[in-house]
Amino acid sequence: MQRYFSVATNLGSLRKPMDTLLAISKESDLLWSRSAILRIAGVEVRTGNVSQGLEMLKVKAADLVVLCHTLNEAQIATIAVLARQVNPVVRILRLNATKAYYSSTEVADATSMTQSELVVSK
Repeated sequence: MQRYFSVATNLGSLRKPMDTLLAISKESDLLWSRSAILRIAGVEVRTGNVSQGLEMLKVKAADLVVLCHTLNEAQIATIAVLARQVNPVVRILRLNATKAYYSSTEVADATSMTQSELVVSK
């Protein structure tokens, strides 16, 4: 069964077949919980810290890269550049823990909303 991911952006909803997802975080507990949920849904998930994630991208491209809020701007930029070199159509999702992180050099295709933003938007 083919799995899909959808990303809502200011350009509209993007929907494409997804073969592999790479989740990168400094926190192993966050990686474990996120990947467990996705694996139950049948998604091939690879996880790692920054250096492991970069090595995984060199071996096999990902269709979606999920970047944890624990990563700094330089790490996010480095991962995004490599991810797009090996797969120009990769989608990058940046997870957000606060409202105040937005960068003028944003490299992600989409950013998650904070819990407080979700409550306010309902």
